[in-house]
Amino acid sequence: MVAPAVLASIPTVLVLAMAGGAGLVAAAFIYFLFRFFHRKPATDDAFLREHSVLPENVPEDPEGSDPFSSGSSYDRRGAPRRKGNPVDVLLSDAKVEVHPVRGVVLDRSVTGIALELEEEGEVDEGTIISVRPKAALDSTAWVRVIVRRREKTKLGWILGCEFVKPPDGSALIQFG
Repeated sequence: MVAPAVLASIPTVLVLAMAGGAGLVAAAFIYFLFRFFHRKPATDDAFLREHSVLPENVPEDPEGSDPFSSGSSYDRRGAPRRKGNPVDVLLSDAKVEVHPVRGVVLDRSVTGIALELEEEGEVDEGTIISVRPKAALDSTAWVRVIVRRREKTKLGWILGCEFVKPPDGSALIQFG
């Protein structure tokens, strides 16, 4: 036991700090006591397995991977794409020197767009073309894209394009 004269000689701030420190030590002790000695009963896992609606044996994917959990090995996109209402666009060469042809935006992302063309002719992969919404004003800037993928369809071509320079939000929103 500490004599009252000794306690009177200790500054009040030091007494309060020692009391707070003792409280923190007690709280930490109780936390670790419950953390290490309070375990979840094993019956919980058994109960969940017994009453689960999920199948016990899930068949393996024949190709060995699930694209929703590990990502697709053949999808090289840097951003998720999204469908939307088709948007009519005009396409021209990189410098907008040739007469524009009509196309439609099939899907879009922040890194590129997929276009459908119903025109005759071919566009080689690696070609830079300019795209602008058909309903846009004449003063609207053309957006340059690189054709990364092309696919022949019954009606024309589907082009997978990547933006040369990602457009700002207001330009991107015009593509749907």
